[in-house]
Amino acid sequence: MPSRWLINCRGNVPELVILFARYLVDVCKFKVSFVAALFNVESSTLTRRFAGTTSKRSALHASAALLRKQRLKVAERMKKLNPILKKRNPCGHRMFPSVTSIRREAIAMGYGDLVGSVSSVRRTLIAAGLTCRVKQTEPGHSAADVDKRYTMTRKRRFDVPGTHCFVDESKASLDFVSSRTEWVEKHERPKKNSKSQYPVSVMVFGAIALGFRHLVFLPQTVINEDGEKVTYHVNAETYKKRCLMPLCKAAVDGAGRIFVQDNAPPHRPVHVRTYLESKGWEVIDFWPPHSPDLNPIENMWSIIKAEVSRRGPTTREQLLAFIREEWNAIPQVLVDSLVCSFPKRCENVFLKMGEY
Repeated sequence: MPSRWLINCRGNVPELVILFARYLVDVCKFKVSFVAALFNVESSTLTRRFAGTTSKRSALHASAALLRKQRLKVAERMKKLNPILKKRNPCGHRMFPSVTSIRREAIAMGYGDLVGSVSSVRRTLIAAGLTCRVKQTEPGHSAADVDKRYTMTRKRRFDVPGTHCFVDESKASLDFVSSRTEWVEKHERPKKNSKSQYPVSVMVFGAIALGFRHLVFLPQTVINEDGEKVTYHVNAETYKKRCLMPLCKAAVDGAGRIFVQDNAPPHRPVHVRTYLESKGWEVIDFWPPHSPDLNPIENMWSIIKAEVSRRGPTTREQLLAFIREEWNAIPQVLVDSLVCSFPKRCENVFLKMGEY
């Protein structure tokens, strides 16, 4: 037996040893782990004996009794909180969505002593199986918009995957390059986001198809017929000249392929549609409003903006360079999978009867 052990108490620990161990811990201020090593017992064994329980089975019974007591307390609290949670306004939203508002209403109903603090209410809701989720924001829409989504997806869900070309414009500025949240050290303050009155921005036109992608930067200013520098505006003529013509030259033959664009004003004129049809493209009759979830190129813009934001451009030249680099860095396999996902997206919207 090692000499550092005063007594080997492996197995049954006598009550006299427990008293002596308690004296060493309470009076002599030795650590429980040190005293347990002296008597060759586990620290948990001494802790249980100090608490008045003699075995692991007894400790489990005590824990089970405490758990039952806590469950009863949670059930009693939830019995009072359930009517508050079920209250909804005419719009269908909960009248008391936050923990603070739930506690405030409970206090107003006379349950203040029962529900306790904000932390107690939060623990009660979690123990009852509730989860706090971020409310998603959807675009404003009407019943007519839902009907248009349903009508379009009912037809397009049978399209052959990979036969579409998706186009869209997007605006990028230096203001979007900073995230709203940031993990920092405990005593560190994150750098403030700067908002300019006239931020540096870039208008970009993009197109994706199976095995193909095309990117065009639209200028901010142009020289007019009088030689003056004027602000550039995207209208039907400039859209056709700067976006569609280079696209049709760079893209494969449009025969048998479907051209998908949203309802932006430059896209709607008849001569724009006629030009595309003369190049062999089939143009979708109408695009339902407020439906970015149906256009896979929106996923491309999301990826590009996230990566450009991570790199943090500070000038317009850097912004242009980073956008082009990230556009080209996206694997073509990912682009093809986005293009081929259009029929499945239509199927999902169709099954939801056009709902968002």
